[in-house]
Amino acid sequence: MEIQKKLKELMCRKPEQKIVYYPEFDSQEELASHYYRACWYFPAQNNHCAKVHLYKTSDITLGSRPQHMGSSRAPTDHIRIQTNLSKITKDAENAAVVLLWKKCDSEWMNRLQRKGVKVVNIDTNDESAAEYGRYCDLIWRYFKTEEEKKKIIQESYNRFVCYADQIRAKGWKTGCVFGTGPSLETAEQFDFSNCVCVVCNSIVQNEKLLSHIKPQFVTAGDVVSHLGVSLYAETFRNDLIRYLKNSEAYYLTTAPFGYLLLEQCPEIADKVILAEQVMDEPNYDLIRLFGLPKLDSTFNIHMLPIIHTFCDNIFILGCDGKSKTRSNEDFWAHAQDAQYFELVQSGHICHPTFDRNRKKNTYHRYQDSVLYSVSEGEKRHGKRYYTLQQSYIDALENKKLPDELRKKYNADGQLVLSEIPEGMVRNTEAAAEVVENIKVKKENGGILVYGWVLSKGPCRIGVYVQGKLHGYAVWNLKRPDIQKKYPEYEMPFSGIYYYMDQVEISEVICRIMDGTKIVQEKKYML
Repeated sequence: MEIQKKLKELMCRKPEQKIVYYPEFDSQEELASHYYRACWYFPAQNNHCAKVHLYKTSDITLGSRPQHMGSSRAPTDHIRIQTNLSKITKDAENAAVVLLWKKCDSEWMNRLQRKGVKVVNIDTNDESAAEYGRYCDLIWRYFKTEEEKKKIIQESYNRFVCYADQIRAKGWKTGCVFGTGPSLETAEQFDFSNCVCVVCNSIVQNEKLLSHIKPQFVTAGDVVSHLGVSLYAETFRNDLIRYLKNSEAYYLTTAPFGYLLLEQCPEIADKVILAEQVMDEPNYDLIRLFGLPKLDSTFNIHMLPIIHTFCDNIFILGCDGKSKTRSNEDFWAHAQDAQYFELVQSGHICHPTFDRNRKKNTYHRYQDSVLYSVSEGEKRHGKRYYTLQQSYIDALENKKLPDELRKKYNADGQLVLSEIPEGMVRNTEAAAEVVENIKVKKENGGILVYGWVLSKGPCRIGVYVQGKLHGYAVWNLKRPDIQKKYPEYEMPFSGIYYYMDQVEISEVICRIMDGTKIVQEKKYML
């Protein structure tokens, strides 16, 4: 009985909150490669990642950071190189995550997994590993609790809603999204002064262009080019930090990857909006549903959901696809001042399987994603899309700006894009029809507002404490049971949540609001 009890205790023992690389490193090049990756990808502060262990044979040394890699901006004291190889097996068995940097004994790996250890393949030469993605989301995936994730998303949602109110107060009816294709070089032919504007990726390096466009949002989510360890990504982040600190713009990206910016670049944390990819279909209102689609490219994942939230008439520039007149370098062509041409190779050296994987099917996925986003937007949501220059993307090829929208020019000879004929502006002010079941309870030392809300029109759920707005409940949880009962609402993501730290709160009020109008209000006593 005593033996069985000890065995049970061993099986139930929680792993230590650490990462262990396996097997030991016997190559100075591989040791440096993974050590400096760990410095960027595994910040310990504010996370549960207490230790990172790499083991090496005695005859190799660490060496300096490779020239193609960027540096960590966070402390790295928890990342340690061990030399006592007799401890590596036990250390791995007690870890939360074991990282395989090269192929190992599969039977032992299976035994680790049965004990609850997460085993992740990060072999940089294994195409099936996709190490650039596994590295980038590892902290979010394994070292953040579900409650911590929801609180981070909640903070981002409230940041987005407050900023959205400021934008909507301007009364703009049109928007423009900017890719990095060659046609971006013609941006100064147009006047965007009364448009909601979203730029992406390495456009942040071009101060002159940014000054002309004055975007409200920047997006980027590539785990190699923007959120990874390469010198290219580090240069992008430096330019992003500079621009966000000196403008009103916000940066929106995918949470599991973008979370690293909150730790590595805290100076812009209050300008970063994180959302998770929870939808199989496009999103046309980030306030009604704060979630991103599982589609391809920042155009479909980030840019269109933002612009859809504010506008029905959408201009597009720089989303050219594969050019028929210019060299499609590095997958496709770029505007001259919207790409770090001299640093592209640093990303390929850091992640040698990335380009091989991308070339297999990424362009086809991108084409399909654009077609899905645009066709659904036109058919079901009243959106209109116009390219300012010729695009070679299938869904956009025949959407060049018509002559009736090329009539007004400013004093500098730039085409004014905000002038949309009255008949082309859709009335979206439909009153919200609401069915709800909201509950409030104390949980884990805090207060949780949860349940579900169905709405026929745009609305938000405000949480008030002592008569003051505390924040807005996030709307992004699937509730198939509710959708089955109320199919006429067409809202599978009807689940809501909102966390508050436990303070002296005796009363919570939830208001469902259509703009400034209160549709429903309920008081909850604690």
